[in-house]
Formats: sequence, structure tokens, C-alpha cells
Amino acid sequence: GGYTQFMGYAALQQISQHGLLRACIETVADDMTREWVDVISQDEEAARKAGPFDLVDENAAAQKKDEFCNALKTHKMQDLFHRACELVGYEGGCFIFIDTGVQGPALAERLDKTGKGAELRQGGRLRFQLIDPVNCAPGNYNSTNPLAPDYFIPEWWMVQGTRVHASRLIRMVANEPLLLMRPAYNFLGIPQAQILWDYVLHFQENRDAANRLLNKFSLTAFKTSMEATLQEAAGVEQLDARMQMLARFRNNDGVLALDKEAEELIQINTPLSGVRELVQQSLEHLAALNRTPAVKLLGISPSGFNATGESDIRNYYDHIHSQQEKVIRPALEEIFRVLSVQLYGEPDAGMSFEFAAMSESDEAALATAQNQRATALTALVTAQIINPDEARKYLR
Repeated sequence: GGYTQFMGYAALQQISQHGLLRACIETVADDMTREWVDVISQDEEAARKAGPFDLVDENAAAQKKDEFCNALKTHKMQDLFHRACELVGYEGGCFIFIDTGVQGPALAERLDKTGKGAELRQGGRLRFQLIDPVNCAPGNYNSTNPLAPDYFIPEWWMVQGTRVHASRLIRMVANEPLLLMRPAYNFLGIPQAQILWDYVLHFQENRDAANRLLNKFSLTAFKTSMEATLQEAAGVEQLDARMQMLARFRNNDGVLALDKEAEELIQINTPLSGVRELVQQSLEHLAALNRTPAVKLLGISPSGFNATGESDIRNYYDHIHSQQEKVIRPALEEIFRVLSVQLYGEPDAGMSFEFAAMSESDEAALATAQNQRATALTALVTAQIINPDEARKYLR
């Protein structure tokens, strides 16, 4: 079972309406961008580590960091990457277009990101646009020389008839296919929705089968003399009328009169033990394939061995962090370089980032580590190995 070839964007957008599939994709996309990132300024870090006689302007370093953070908010980066992660899940990938204001044939030229070009420069126009992969088709790519760095990497893309150089498109992708399958997947990834779809269908089939079983759970058998009924001229009509009367008054208040000698009414019930477990198991297989705990995706509490689900959540957050590093970091680092050029005229303005902690337990562990460091610093100050000013700078 399962799809071993690309479903196509039309089919992927069609199945994206399925509620269970949306829950799988949206849960992961939400958590990948929920806490977002912490911006790190090298200038601010240097100011914190500076000695009492070092000439470092701490206010200027903090102001520069605030300016960069405000630029991220102005461009609505958190929302942009949330929508991008959704497209990565539904369609296997997407692009973020670096819009500097140029149009037409100029888009086919390489974008200079060094800060020395006339197009991307300090104070110039800059905008980021999310591009759905259904609008993109790859252009020329090297398929003959595996030793070259551009092997199986398109040099340019056609975006709804407009030729755009690859340097102007930031590629986001997960589930990279193997080499020979890359053209079939439009040089993006295998959609998570396509991977999950076979398991969604299995669960839906099991659920429908369980519903049909409930409808046929109880069978009423009416024993009567069929030979006499069939031999009489109006016997069949009389039997049909009797069955209609039985069905009409079939409830706890109904009464049916039976011939004591020739008729009998019995109930045949189908056993339902194990049906719930089978249906739930097919649903848990889907959650496992999506690397999402059932308690997170479905609200199903774990059972057995005094389980609380905390270890599952921790493992899930580890998976989310690995997806952040694989899917978001390369694209966001490229955006940091472009923003640095637009704000400061150079691609490396000393700004970097780390993904924020996902849970309160991570924050608690960080607080414990900081408390241990403070205790150690207190001991060093008491022993006069370092002075209080040095300890304060380290704690800051």
C-alpha cells in the first residue's frame, strides 16, 4: 500500500481538506513556529563579556538588536514561516521570494547578496513573498556531472511564466527524495500529506466498517411455517404485512402477538469485543507515522505502566526541534543575511538566532542551570578569585 509516486499538486490540495490530515500537518506546523526564535547579537554578547576597562557601547549593541528584531516583526516572519511549514507538509515544499522591486527580465539575473550590488543594498526596498509550488516549474539543471556543486539543482525557475533566478527564491523542503526521484517531485520534497494519506484511508475504512457493524449489530429472526405461507395465494402478502408491523413497533414499548405452536422470535447479536481496539490502533499508527504523540494529536491519554505521556511529549519536542533545524534554519539564515544587507549594508552583521524552548520543563532545566552557575559565581567571589563586577557581567 501507499503511494510510490508523486500524487500531483491538484490531488494534494484536494486531500488537504480532510480533517484528520489537517490535524497532523497543522499540529506540527504550529509547534515548529509557536515559540519562534531568540535573536542573538554578537555585539551584545561581546558587551556582556567585556571587562570593566573595555570600551564597549552596550546601549548601541542593544539598540542594534532591537532594530533587527523589529525588522523581523515588520516582515511578519513568524507568520510567514508558519504558512511555509504548512505548505511543506501539504505539498512537500515551497519558496520564499526575495522581492527587491525589480520586474521582468531582471528577475532572471543572479541577485547580489554581498551588499555591493545596486539592487539589494542598505536602505533599499525589500519584501518577502511566499510562493506555492504549484506555480513553479524548474528550469535548467546539471544532470551529467555529479562532481559539480550544482548537480541536480535548478539554475532558475519559471513562476507562472516569469523566469526567476534561483538566488531570488529561498527553498524550503522536508523529506528530500533520493536523486532519481527529484525531478518527479518538482525538485522539492515528498509531501508529508502523501505519506500519511494511505494510513488515513486505512483508518477511514476501519471506521466505516465499525459503523456498518453497529448497524447490523442485532438481527431479529422470525420463525414461522414458511411452507404453509408460500402455498397459500395471499401468504406472501400476509408475511410482508406481518414483517412491516414487526419493524414498525420494534421498540421497548411495542407488543407482538405470536402463534404459540407455529411461531418464534429470537435475537441474534454480533459480538463487538475488540472492534474499538482495532479502530483505535489504526488511528495510533497514523499518529506514530507523523511522529506525534496520541495525547498531543488526538487527546487520547496513554495507558499502562502508570504512563503520563510526559516522556512522549519530550520526545515529540525533540522531533520538532530537529524539524526546525532541518526545514526552518537554512531558510531563516538566508533571510538574516538579506536583512543584514538591507539594514547595515553587509551580509554578516553579527546577528544569529536559536529556537526558543518548547516547554516549561525546558525553561525549568534552564533556570536550574542558571542557579547552579550563580552559586558557583558566589563561591568564586567569596574566595576573591573574581570580583563582583565580573560576576555581574557574566550573569547578565
